[in-house]
Amino acid sequence: RLQPENQYMSPIIVSDVKILGLVKGVFRYL
Repeated sequence: RLQPENQYMSPIIVSDVKILGLVKGVFRYL
């Protein structure tokens, strides 16, 4: 039961990490 949940959660976590990375890059650029 934990495997399917991890599969659905992992892409969401990856997207969040990418968004955080972009935000940090913007702040560094500013």
